[in-house]
Amino acid sequence: NRHNNIVYIKHELAIANLLLLLCYLFWEGSVMTLVDAIEGEEYKIKNIDTQDDELKSFLFTLGCYEGESITVVSHLKGGCTISVKDGRYNIDKGLAKIIYI
Repeated sequence: NRHNNIVYIKHELAIANLLLLLCYLFWEGSVMTLVDAIEGEEYKIKNIDTQDDELKSFLFTLGCYEGESITVVSHLKGGCTISVKDGRYNIDKGLAKIIYI
C-alpha cells in the first residue's frame, strides 16, 4: 500500500510538471493568437499565418506585421477590437486566429 502511494505521488508530480510546461508554452512559446490575448495587454506580433499575399498586404497597411506592437482593446462575439500604431480596428475571429503574438 505504501508503494502504491509513492507511485501515485510520482504520477501526480509528473502531471503537475506537464501542466507547468504547457502553461509556459502557452504564454511564452509562440502558440498564442489574438483570440487568446488579454484585453489591454501589449504584445509583439510574432507571425501572421497566411499564404494570402493580398491579406498580408492589407494588414501591413494597417501597421499589422511581424515585430509590431499590438493590443486587443476588447473581445467581441465575432472577433475583437485591436489597437495597432495609432489606429483601432475591428477584426473578425478568423483573422484574429492567424495573428500570433
